Amino acid sequence: MLVGLLAALALAGENAHQSWAAVFFEDVLGTGTDLSSTAPAMFAAVAAVTRFSTGRLNSAQATRTVILGAAAAAAGAALLAGSTNVATAWVGLAVAAAGTAVLYPTLLGVVSRASNAAAQGRATSMLATISYLGFLLGPVYVGLWSEAAGLRSAMIAVAALGTLLLFLAPVLLRRVSTNSLLRKG
Repeated sequence: MLVGLLAALALAGENAHQSWAAVFFEDVLGTGTDLSSTAPAMFAAVAAVTRFSTGRLNSAQATRTVILGAAAAAAGAALLAGSTNVATAWVGLAVAAAGTAVLYPTLLGVVSRASNAAAQGRATSMLATISYLGFLLGPVYVGLWSEAAGLRSAMIAVAALGTLLLFLAPVLLRRVSTNSLLRKG
């Protein structure tokens, strides 16, 4: 459940960008529909390339990978929120995409390694269910923040999700690792 919480934060940020990037480009930066429609596609392309290129990361470095991914996700969202032109917004969105792309696969690996063979299916299902709630709520979170304080502020709130993940990951992953060793030992 602890890793599911981290994965929910990760997927909330990922789907927030995927769902709201075009709106941000059009409404905040005034790009028009042609250019704004490229933002979600660019996010997805960077996320896909990142996932393929980092798929063989050393599993012993999972905590470090999540910390770096969360930091990149938060920094990218903050850069996007503060952008005043398309180039800066694309860089922010690309950094956020690269950061979020490593999070869920890494956390899925953590759960798989921390579970004994008999419990892996149940643990993976629990992670998927909890994280999917984050995925569903990410765009809603942006919508609520946007309505209350504007879309730039909503992107800062997305950066806050990455920052929260950055601070929670070391503590929660250490607990998962310790509990796993106790069960297996």
